[in-house]
Amino acid sequence: MKDNRSPLLVGILLIALGALFLLGNLGVLGSVGTAVWFLLFAVVGVAFLYVYISDRERWWAVIPGFTLLGLSALIGLTSMLPRVGNLVGAPIFLASIGLAFWAVYFTRRQFWWAIIPGGVMLSVATLVFIEGLNPSFDAGGIILLGIGATFALVALVETDHGRMRWAWIPAGVMALLGLLVMGQSMALMRYLWPLVIIGGGLFFVARGWAGTRKTAPPGPISTAEPDLDSGDEEGPSTKKLGNPWDSESDED
Repeated sequence: MKDNRSPLLVGILLIALGALFLLGNLGVLGSVGTAVWFLLFAVVGVAFLYVYISDRERWWAVIPGFTLLGLSALIGLTSMLPRVGNLVGAPIFLASIGLAFWAVYFTRRQFWWAIIPGGVMLSVATLVFIEGLNPSFDAGGIILLGIGATFALVALVETDHGRMRWAWIPAGVMALLGLLVMGQSMALMRYLWPLVIIGGGLFFVARGWAGTRKTAPPGPISTAEPDLDSGDEEGPSTKKLGNPWDSESDED
């Protein structure tokens, strides 16, 4: 059901947002500025989600709705729980952007492209969170593995034109690069990723060998001459042509 008041509501909220930005830059808000921004971003985010709920054709409103709610969560956690906010605030904000695109895909299954930014942003959020824990390995490979998994999901999605098998190529490349990056800092992975490459090579060799065995050899070519005396009908090469002068000599 469409609601014509939705654009009016969004317009009013954007005007209020711009006015608060101006007051904040002028130093008018003072110490209450953080709480104002927290509440304002939350209200505007909910307003965008209301725009989508009132009219499902406006799927685009999901993206700013989730993003502003994530930004509100970042501001609130950083101000009220600084230690927690420093650890999970940025990942929550990045994950909210990714979840926005996943919400677009689940509400519009024909928009398969939303899987790519959704998966990438969730991968970045995971990387930022793990980096905050100071891991003993290079976490940069996580984002590559996440992007590889994202393209693998794209390859499995059914579309009107069938599955997009081309997505397996970037999926495999990103996954391999991710293993290489992480393998440089993890002792076990240094021995594991060469075995993965060898296993991939054996897989393609086995497929190629199976394909050659399934191809049947051509049958023998028959060189026997046809039996011209066995049939009643004669071929064009055996048909006897008469002499036209014989008929005239018989009449004489």
